[in-house]
Amino acid sequence: MKVRITDHNTFWHAPQLLPYNTSPPRLIHRLALLLKKKKHFLNTQHLKESETGTTMSGNQGRKRQRSSSPEQSEALKEPSTTEQNKLTTVTITEETRDAGNDETVISLLNEHEKLIKQTTRLESSVKALKCFMSNLTAMSGERQGGVCDDTECIHRVTLYNAADNAFSDEGLYEGALSSLCGRIQAKKLTITLSKGWKFNSRQVSKLKQLEELRIEYPRGKLVNMISLKRLQMLKRLCLRSNNIDNNDGRHLFNIGTLEELAITDTMQLTNIRGISRLTNLKCLELNSTNIDDSCVEEISACAKLSKLCISKCNNITDATPISQLAALEELNLSNCHITKGIGTLGMLLRLRMLDLSGVPVEDNCLKDLCDCGSLERLNISYRIQLTDINPLSNATAIEELNLNGCRRITRGIGVVWALPKLRVLHMKDVHLSEPSLDSVGTGGPLVKVSLDNCAGFGDMTLLSSIVTLEELNIQKCADIISGVGCLGTLPYLRVLNIKEAHISSLDFTGIGASKSLLQLNMESITGLSNVEALANILTLEKLSLHGCTGIDAGIGCLGNLPQLKMLDLSGTNTDNESLRSLCLSQTVVSLNLSHCWKMTNVSHISSLEALNELNLSNCFGINAGWEALEKLQQLHVAILSNTHITDRDISHFSNCKNLITLDLSFCNKLLDVTALSNITTLEELNLDSCSNIRKGLSVLGELPRLCVLNIKGVQLEDSVIVSLGNGNSFVRLSLENCKGFGDVAPLSNLVTLEELNLHYCDKVTSGMGTLGRLPQLRVLDLGRTQVDDNSLENICTCSSPLVSLNLSNCKKITSISAIASLTALEELNIDNCCNVTSGWNVFGTLHQLRVATLSNTRTNDENVRHVSECKSLNTLNLAFCKDITDVTALSKITMLEELNLDCCHNIRKGIETLGTLPKARILSMKECYMGDGYAQQCSILGNSKSLVKLNLERSRGRISVKALSNVATLEELVLDHARKVCCIPSFSCLPRLRVLNLKYTDINGDVTKNISESKSLRSLNLSHCKWVTDISVLSSLLTLEELNVNCCNGIRKGWESLGKLPLLRVAILSDTKITAKDIACLSSCKKLVKLKFFQCEKLSDVTVVYKIQSLEELIVTSCSDGLKGLNALGTLPRLRFHHLRNVRGSDISVESIGTSKSLVRLHIEVGEELTDITPLSNITSLEELSLRDYRKPPEGVGTLGKLPRLKSLDLGLSRISDSTLYCICLSRSITSLNLDSSWKLTDISHISNLTALEELNLGGCYYITSGWEALSELPRLRVLNLEFTRATTRDGGYYISRCKYLVTLNLELCDMTDASCLANIKTLEELHIGGCDELTQGFSALFTLPQLRILNLICSLITDEDLREIQPPHTIEELNLSYCVELNDITPLGRIKSIKKLHLRQRHDVRRPTEGFRSLLELPCLSWVDLDNVYGWSDVSCELRKRRVHIR
Repeated sequence: MKVRITDHNTFWHAPQLLPYNTSPPRLIHRLALLLKKKKHFLNTQHLKESETGTTMSGNQGRKRQRSSSPEQSEALKEPSTTEQNKLTTVTITEETRDAGNDETVISLLNEHEKLIKQTTRLESSVKALKCFMSNLTAMSGERQGGVCDDTECIHRVTLYNAADNAFSDEGLYEGALSSLCGRIQAKKLTITLSKGWKFNSRQVSKLKQLEELRIEYPRGKLVNMISLKRLQMLKRLCLRSNNIDNNDGRHLFNIGTLEELAITDTMQLTNIRGISRLTNLKCLELNSTNIDDSCVEEISACAKLSKLCISKCNNITDATPISQLAALEELNLSNCHITKGIGTLGMLLRLRMLDLSGVPVEDNCLKDLCDCGSLERLNISYRIQLTDINPLSNATAIEELNLNGCRRITRGIGVVWALPKLRVLHMKDVHLSEPSLDSVGTGGPLVKVSLDNCAGFGDMTLLSSIVTLEELNIQKCADIISGVGCLGTLPYLRVLNIKEAHISSLDFTGIGASKSLLQLNMESITGLSNVEALANILTLEKLSLHGCTGIDAGIGCLGNLPQLKMLDLSGTNTDNESLRSLCLSQTVVSLNLSHCWKMTNVSHISSLEALNELNLSNCFGINAGWEALEKLQQLHVAILSNTHITDRDISHFSNCKNLITLDLSFCNKLLDVTALSNITTLEELNLDSCSNIRKGLSVLGELPRLCVLNIKGVQLEDSVIVSLGNGNSFVRLSLENCKGFGDVAPLSNLVTLEELNLHYCDKVTSGMGTLGRLPQLRVLDLGRTQVDDNSLENICTCSSPLVSLNLSNCKKITSISAIASLTALEELNIDNCCNVTSGWNVFGTLHQLRVATLSNTRTNDENVRHVSECKSLNTLNLAFCKDITDVTALSKITMLEELNLDCCHNIRKGIETLGTLPKARILSMKECYMGDGYAQQCSILGNSKSLVKLNLERSRGRISVKALSNVATLEELVLDHARKVCCIPSFSCLPRLRVLNLKYTDINGDVTKNISESKSLRSLNLSHCKWVTDISVLSSLLTLEELNVNCCNGIRKGWESLGKLPLLRVAILSDTKITAKDIACLSSCKKLVKLKFFQCEKLSDVTVVYKIQSLEELIVTSCSDGLKGLNALGTLPRLRFHHLRNVRGSDISVESIGTSKSLVRLHIEVGEELTDITPLSNITSLEELSLRDYRKPPEGVGTLGKLPRLKSLDLGLSRISDSTLYCICLSRSITSLNLDSSWKLTDISHISNLTALEELNLGGCYYITSGWEALSELPRLRVLNLEFTRATTRDGGYYISRCKYLVTLNLELCDMTDASCLANIKTLEELHIGGCDELTQGFSALFTLPQLRILNLICSLITDEDLREIQPPHTIEELNLSYCVELNDITPLGRIKSIKKLHLRQRHDVRRPTEGFRSLLELPCLSWVDLDNVYGWSDVSCELRKRRVHIR
């Protein structure tokens, strides 16, 4: 084997070409020798000093006699063939130096300097080559392999005699392929490219010996394909590129030696005429191409074809010609729109594997298919047309069967279990009745069964008869009530996954009897209280009990499992005692205890010596034991986010010598992270939102292996940026929303950096342009920064490898022409860059661009034409581009899959051409004009062959649904608020339609019968459709999962049809005339998850809900007085959300609700009917609680502070007292607290204990007079409402200004006198401070807030002088100056260039002239203005309307 190692710039000075017979071990020896020589020369810096103390200076020195041993001289020579395995070294001592040979000394010193620069690179090369050599067997005659890529360690390596060679990007340097010429063993070549936009196939054509060639260039162009005809030994050819066209294919079909051909992912291939010339072809793949039925005819002439894959070819409709391929053994037609000829495939007598997933297979077709007795693997998943699968009884050779998503099967399931050779069965989302399981265990040796989300059967006993079973998935099977314990008797069962089911203690004991289980996943199981039985499964290696909130015993016993390696107890009631017992395990490698709120001490974890991964996130109760982590010497990953860990605690991590990943995000008690500098093995560190850190960030740049660093939302100084810039290993760096620094130039030294996030770093004013010097930078986010045209040009000039660039909301950018140099760019976001007016022609040069977000920009028709020159675009967002009138040019982007034209109100031309886009899957045209003619809409939509989702919400014009009847691929149709909808056809013409939204549509006549003919509908929204009167026909929608008939007051009959919908999961029946008798049918809906009754005035009893054991969400509001059926809600085992409001005289029982083990959200607003809510404190799973509008607070409110997981608490209008607030504030988990209009509150000082609080509403608490200082002690507070309180500038205002992370603040109707103190809240984005009668100062200071987007000064005393003091720059997008009686001249508003929405309304009885309206014409982003009752603006109204500014 011959290996040549070169670098991009220099050659190593040792022998440059190793002998041809150098073996891999010898190669390692040679490289080690060279490295040894380099290290020796590094020690020659003392060469000028003698042992006797004499020194040499300049060219003078004392002569020394030189003596060298044979080993020393031999080390400088090439090793002989007889001593190849001896490692020699060289040593030069004081006694052996010759001081007279000054030139030799100088040359050695020069060599020493060169070697210092190359040492790191050579060490990396040695490491990489060792890795490569370990995968080769050089001394045998077996196949050899070589890899050449653009990795950091090896830049250019060619393994000449390898039979299997791989190149990628930079590894494909000039001459790399030619070096393989003449090498007989180089028979296989793989080229994977992602950079550039052309690859010349001529480079490959010289490799005459090639037998297999693979070229993957997803978004590039392969040129000179004709040259591949020279490869006369080529048998296997695989090409993946989106630019292979018919001409390229024509050349490929002349390579007569081909046996396997794959051309994938190109919509430009529409014709394969001549493929029959490939007489030796055995395998053909044309997945995701644009071939049609005529191409299938051509394929049928390939008589030797044994494997054919043509999946995702939307134009193929007829499979009949395929039946002529008598030799065919494997066939993949998945996701093709075949409508005929499927039955003829049964004539293929050799067919073993058939994939028809996503193909409309009817019952009669299945019978014909099963006549092929050779079928071994059959996939007919998601064929909702199937109802009878009895014909499968003839397919006796089947070993693997996939019936996932075949929801309408009602007959023949029993024959599946009896198939004699069946080993693998997938039946997800299939309705299984008890009789359909009678034949279980009578068939073949089933090994794996997946029954996820299957309903209809409740007893698992029959499955225990499948004695060969090794893996069983029964997740989300809502009806299972018994028999699970029998699964423990299966002798070979290794994997069991059960999720969201109810298991009794007896069944659980049965599972514990298993002697073979290796992996057990039991997530969100109800009815589970004791897991001690699991300690008997001695073979168990992986166990997950995530979300089993009812477990209160037996957790500690799991520590006795002898083989347990991975344990997930997140969200359980694990406490200190349980943890102590768990830590007796000597085998646990991964432990997840996140959200275990009962733990307070983790000192016992030190016993888990083998622990590799630890997750304690959201364990906010831990206050001791962190020092135990330093004893975990094998710990690699520690996730400690959202805990109360302190500076002292993290100092213990320095002894974790193997720690690689550390997550400390949202740990607000951290102030100093200097101790982290001792963890030299750290590679990934997350300090996201650790907003109080002030020290130690500088040392992070010194961590030698740190690759990923996230310090989002942390206050930084320029000195920290300088320190980070000295890092030598950063790959990903996130500084999003970091304030306090203004220069990013030091970051340009991070030569290894690939991803940089500076989003919302709006204080950075210098150094942006230097980021272009980062040689490896691929992803750059500069959204909401002050980057300008000059900086952008500097970045783009040098950043050639940049793949993703985000410039959203960068208002200083006016031109994007500099982006033209980013030839590798794949994603571009300039959303809301409303000042960009030039440079749109760059899109023609961006050949790799896939995603372009241009929403809310000044894109016009000419710019659209420039954008259309980018042929590689997959996703294009032009929403809110109001200057676009013609989109004809977009039809040229043949690769386009997703197009967003929402709110482009002025488009009038070119919409009809969008239907010709060959790959368009998602089209959103919200609030667009669709025309009024049927013919026009047919041309717009009816031509599409690939459209999956169409959004015409609020579209203007008359929408003809009949025009869509030819779009067979359509799955989702949204006509919400499209008032003029007509020509509703039978929805059977849309065989794949899953989602239909007709909310607020105006249709003549009841068309529910047309809708009911759909065979695939899953979600139907008829909300506010007054034309619906009878829903009885909906019973035929057997696949329906979601039904919304909200405000359909016209429904008079048909409610009983709901009970005939077997898959119904969501029923919204609000504001209808439904009665208790009508909802009785819901007891048959075994999969119902969400049920909503709002303003159902005739509904008097909801007792039926107790028969719906699957119910997770129940909403009952504003129904009839005296509502019955609410007295036992705690018995619903899965109920997670319950909302009860405005129901007087109901039989609600708080005691019953308090027994629930599953409730997460609870809203009870029933006035004064509740007297004691103490039982609610027992719902340990509760996260959100609302008890509004209790004029007399019920007893037990103070106990709510004991709820361990409570995050959101709403006690508005409930007159909470100071003492009650004190008890509530004992909670450590509350993030949102609403106490509005609590008039009894006078002191809020206790709120400072809520350290996790993010949102606080004290609006209307007018009698608060003390405790304002507590606001400044809330480290996470982001939203604060003090409307109509006594907050003053002196008291409340001062402490509010110290809330450094406030985003939204409401001070309306307060006692403020001076607003200037608020200018200290630099994070503020939304401020409401109107109606303050005494506020007269500080208005101009508000306009200096750097992130302020919304400023509401309604009814304020702002004056003309205040406006004149305003100075740019500004970020305000919405400004409300309505009813400002002291304001007469608005001319200064022209300086606020960012304004989009402006309110200047005046009272009708105090109308007066106002000056300065022409300044509105100076606002480039203005789109909406309220001038009601205002004088003096008529002269500018015409010009504003020409700019399409909405005037109210």
